[in-house]
Amino acid sequence: MVDGSFLTPPLVYVEHLRFKGYPHVLTGNQLCIYLDPAREWDPERGAAGFLDRLYRWFEDAVAARFDARTALFHPVGGRPHTSPGAPMIVCREPIHPSEDLSLAYLTTRSPRRRDLRPSRSEVEPGDPIVFVRTPEPLDLGPGSTPAELFAQLGQPLAAQAQAAFTNRLKRAAAAGDDHVYLAAGVPRPHSEDLYLLVGQVSLTEAKANPTLPLSQLEIRWCTVSDERPGIATRRDANRPVQAYQGKRVAILGCGGLGSWIAEFIARANPSAIELSDYATVTGGLLVRQNYSDSHIGYPKAEALAQRLRQVATDVTVTVNETGALSEDTKQALRNPDGIVIDCTVSLAMAQVLDLAVPPSERRGLLAQVATDIASGSLGLVVVSPGGRSVSVRDLDTFVGREVNRDPSLEAYNTFWADRTEDELVVNPGCSLPTFHGSAADMAAVAAEQVNLIALHVGTDISAAHLLALPHSGVQPAHRAVVMPVSAQG
Repeated sequence: MVDGSFLTPPLVYVEHLRFKGYPHVLTGNQLCIYLDPAREWDPERGAAGFLDRLYRWFEDAVAARFDARTALFHPVGGRPHTSPGAPMIVCREPIHPSEDLSLAYLTTRSPRRRDLRPSRSEVEPGDPIVFVRTPEPLDLGPGSTPAELFAQLGQPLAAQAQAAFTNRLKRAAAAGDDHVYLAAGVPRPHSEDLYLLVGQVSLTEAKANPTLPLSQLEIRWCTVSDERPGIATRRDANRPVQAYQGKRVAILGCGGLGSWIAEFIARANPSAIELSDYATVTGGLLVRQNYSDSHIGYPKAEALAQRLRQVATDVTVTVNETGALSEDTKQALRNPDGIVIDCTVSLAMAQVLDLAVPPSERRGLLAQVATDIASGSLGLVVVSPGGRSVSVRDLDTFVGREVNRDPSLEAYNTFWADRTEDELVVNPGCSLPTFHGSAADMAAVAAEQVNLIALHVGTDISAAHLLALPHSGVQPAHRAVVMPVSAQG
């Protein structure tokens, strides 16, 4: 039996359940011909293309080429079970219950989100919910009522789960709750980590009729954002920013580059970020810096910290608004896991860094970044890993000489030039000269600088990188200048 339309691929069903539980078979009788229809279904190929795909499916099935470990949603009938309007469930902690029937805990984050934990947290206790571990995969799906779910558990677990859930229903109704939740952990092929299902049951009918059987209560299945380490693979895995994971990072200067660099690194999951800046957010900065209208009037470091805490809830974010080098930054310079990025474009700060922790004592990576005044489309990164006696000031001077000697790098001489007429005066007569550039320019330059710095984490290579965005028209678009060991003193 085949059903389909032009925009979606045909659906293929068999009229039996002999394929139930087989990889790439959905709810027992639908064959998963297209794993990713958006990229694989080509209507232009018509029936011939579809039949060829179906034939190859049977070839792969007969040859046992399907891998149950990678079949989408295989433990629950091959389909995602979600209901419109149900909140999203986020799970980030390992769940390995010792019993088939236990409790888990839901913490409300927003009207659209709950967090699932295997145990009660002292800080955020959460609401207890029934958690049942099914003995086998749910090849035909979890059902649409508590009774249908429990019927698949077998005795005596089904009776125990029904009693526990009924008790939870009564307690929730007595407390005046609108909904009660239940969760199931379904075994996965070749994995100790359970597939998670969380359902929401409305108490409206249950309150009106306390004797209503579970077979008449509807489960609204929630979308589960399963972010457990054993399940989820980070989307930035094997990318340069992976070098920041678990590191302690200090960002000096939260302006055009620093505000974007801080967010990009926060998303890479460091253990901690310290933000240092004494300036205040003004309306004109929103054109190119990583702030919003609601941040105007707040110190830059605090405003950016608020944003990072929303972006990366597991990262410790601290603030230094003094303008002086903090003890945490000094410790990062001394720590092999420390990374300090100077985004201030300040000659004084470069000297303060070398005086606070001399290069011979530094074990953390120190980098300085800059962009050009005229367009904000060029970038400079100077990187000095820990364990080298070279200072970033000496490295910067060395690179400046090398650039001056190379005619092909003439456009990059702007980083070592005196102040020019390219500077922008935002309010004539009453403001300091500043940089040109848009948020798109700043974010693009900062993103590439974050990647280039990451390439030096864990190495002993002192170098500078010159980069140009494609629309700048500058060539070469990237050049690395490595300082020879002999020149490092």
